[in-house]
Amino acid sequence: MSEALDRAGKIDEGVHPSNLIKDLELTTVFAPTVTITSEGHKTMVYEVAQKAVVDAVRRTITDRILPEELVPDLVLAVNAFVHPSAVNPKRVHINNFIAVRHAIRRALEGRQSTEEIISRKESARHPFAYNQ
Repeated sequence: MSEALDRAGKIDEGVHPSNLIKDLELTTVFAPTVTITSEGHKTMVYEVAQKAVVDAVRRTITDRILPEELVPDLVLAVNAFVHPSAVNPKRVHINNFIAVRHAIRRALEGRQSTEEIISRKESARHPFAYNQ
């Protein structure tokens, strides 16, 4: 774990060897869903989207949605999507912030069960897609 924390944020051949977010009370693993295609895309993913994740996690704890006493025992894995052509940092931040907050809340409420997910897999859609 200490080696992973030391290497967090360092890029080697376009890939982060560790995607642990440093200095966040809840141990959080950040994993983008797409390959980084450009410097601008890297900025959107590893600065804007990752900051949104940090903001969402901290806000979820301070709003007491996630009980503080659970924090030391949890590891949060975040799979973030930022389209390679994304150019609006505000929109990237908002979308990832909302997605993380909703995901944490759903997890704490026990939604959705594995059975629900499997039964609805054919109707799945991106929650923030604009052209539906």
